[in-house]
Amino acid sequence: MYSKINSSNMEKRFDVRYHFSEEDDFESWTLEEIKETIVRDPNCYGFKYSKFGTPIIRISDMKQPFVDFSRVAYISEEVHNTFEKTQLLPFDILISVRGMSTGKVSIFLGEHEQANISPNIIIVRLKETSLACYVAMTLISDVGQKQIKRFFSGGGKPSLTAPMVNRIQIPKPTKEKLNQINKLFNEAILKRKHGKNILEKINTIFSKEFEGFQIKKSVTSTRNKSDLEERWDPHYHNDGFRDLRQFLTERSDSSREIEDYGKEALTFTDDVDKKQIVEYIEIGSVNNLTGIIDDSVIDYPEKLPKSSKALVNHGDILISKVRPYLNSNSIVQNESGSLVSFASKNGFAVFKTSSTNYKYYIAAFVRNEIGLAQIEMYQSGTSYPTVSSDDIKKMRILEISKDNMNLVNSLYEEYVRIKCIEEFTSKTIVELIEEDEV
Repeated sequence: MYSKINSSNMEKRFDVRYHFSEEDDFESWTLEEIKETIVRDPNCYGFKYSKFGTPIIRISDMKQPFVDFSRVAYISEEVHNTFEKTQLLPFDILISVRGMSTGKVSIFLGEHEQANISPNIIIVRLKETSLACYVAMTLISDVGQKQIKRFFSGGGKPSLTAPMVNRIQIPKPTKEKLNQINKLFNEAILKRKHGKNILEKINTIFSKEFEGFQIKKSVTSTRNKSDLEERWDPHYHNDGFRDLRQFLTERSDSSREIEDYGKEALTFTDDVDKKQIVEYIEIGSVNNLTGIIDDSVIDYPEKLPKSSKALVNHGDILISKVRPYLNSNSIVQNESGSLVSFASKNGFAVFKTSSTNYKYYIAAFVRNEIGLAQIEMYQSGTSYPTVSSDDIKKMRILEISKDNMNLVNSLYEEYVRIKCIEEFTSKTIVELIEEDEV
């Protein structure tokens, strides 16, 4: 695949990607035509984060199409006011412009009264906010991403500039299509808010049942040699994890090992129909912030990785063995009668919990602070920590009052359903945008 370009057409750029042939035959605006402003501040650094204050959005907080504030950093009011031109307004579109994540897109919906951005993000503020959701989703779709990648400058670390962003073309939608996309986007927003409220209810129940217990990790710890027992790694002997082990001991009569709910899945060794597509779940398939499997691989068996895998069913629990602190723990959702699902045994410890009535309670618990910390406690390694299946099987599932256990179970089932609908709605919008450009 190649393009033939006359030297007179090369203008100021000689990089191949920029001149790769792309036929844009749709009627469109450029962002320059519909923007109010496109701005970033490359000098927005050199300050200290605050424990409280104004959120400052970084690339890691951009989760297409929304901003995730669960791990956002904060800056003081004084710092926020220093960088006035990057103060956000509702329906500002954010695009990451530096590094390997260049081209990520999110929309700020005014979740906080005040917010700012890191120097690696650019703001696209439109004249008409009614176009913001459509434009953001267009930038996320192949229609926008192909143009963004075409504008990349730099070899090792791609980057975008304001003049490049100005030239991105946005197809002009019909009034009906714009209304349809805005309606779908508003539905996704409502689902997102509902899901957040459900999680808050679940966390409140856990907090009350566990009497407000929190894992407070220490910076340093002093131990006698006799305290080390079978493990000598300092991570395991952190004060926070020692307190956790004491807490679990006190509740041993009201807890069970995870294998009491479902045994660990064996490695799949049988033959599978090579002519039938299957689902394959790996670490990257799980959105670690929501716990939802939203990017599994659907392909023919021979095209999947050759590493060991387990056959999984709807309701089985997946617990991450790789960088467990990221919380890529999830519950399998596959109610299809024909699609067979597999999960990576290298990436997950897989537990066959599909037949238990409390599978959603278990999923909620392993993603809760006390469940996650039990996994993190056993991790080894520094730059790429891992945890073994044997250590994961030591996890204790704390049981609470029967009424609350049933309530958490039903609430988390509803949460998973809502997040799946939210994800499906976002994908539907992208498909609507792309269908006219094929």
